[in-house]
Amino acid sequence: MGFDQDILITSVGWANSYYGEGDEYVDEWGVSWQSVAYATPFGVGHYTEPRGHPLADAGALARYQPPDPSRTELYADAHRLIAQHRDEYWIVGSSVYHDLRDGVGHAGAGTVDDGLHRRPRPG
Repeated sequence: MGFDQDILITSVGWANSYYGEGDEYVDEWGVSWQSVAYATPFGVGHYTEPRGHPLADAGALARYQPPDPSRTELYADAHRLIAQHRDEYWIVGSSVYHDLRDGVGHAGAGTVDDGLHRRPRPG
């Protein structure tokens, strides 16, 4: 018994940066990434880790320019999926938000951790 696909997912946002071109790259948000290999019983796999953080120092925020969310090319994949598969599949849009992971990618783990420890505790 096989399971057919009946939903296609397209997304926009930082989650699309996880697997860029090459072993090291910088995404449109200014986060530097590195591909890391690991062994599995089925061969070599890869995952990515953020290495450079555009908001690692407090002064960077004043200079930081995030990508323009109104750029039409951000939505090209969604338009293509709809045009090619609208009669065949359900097409679902997604914008992944990771809270702490986004902060770690943009500011670095130490910066986010320092901010959490400085936050006043309730009570």
